[in-house]
Amino acid sequence: MKTYGLIGYIRLYEKYHGNIQRVFADIQAIDLRVGNTWPELEEFCNKYNLDTCDEYEHKHIPFVVFLIQALKKYGKIPSKTSEEKEFKELVKKMERFEKEENMEEARNNAYHAFSDKLNINVR
Repeated sequence: MKTYGLIGYIRLYEKYHGNIQRVFADIQAIDLRVGNTWPELEEFCNKYNLDTCDEYEHKHIPFVVFLIQALKKYGKIPSKTSEEKEFKELVKKMERFEKEENMEEARNNAYHAFSDKLNINVR
């Protein structure tokens, strides 16, 4: 620190200055466990009856519920490209009303049902 009458300056420094780079800052890890659900998630998904709910309720159901229920209807984890397309069509058929954002999210994230094919159990 130095002063010259009414003017002065302070210089702060540290001997070591480390630079940390966040390489994976833009990559999001998504683990929905669609094919390997736990009991509480199963219970949460089973409480929704997609055939009898009204428009408001249907538009506010989380998209993961659609994926898990579609996987139950399909009966197995899709492993071939043709099965993956059939599963995506099944998810698309679950849409009942126009402009449902949750159904758009379900269609866009349908690959999570068959992306992790290791250690997956369908109940």
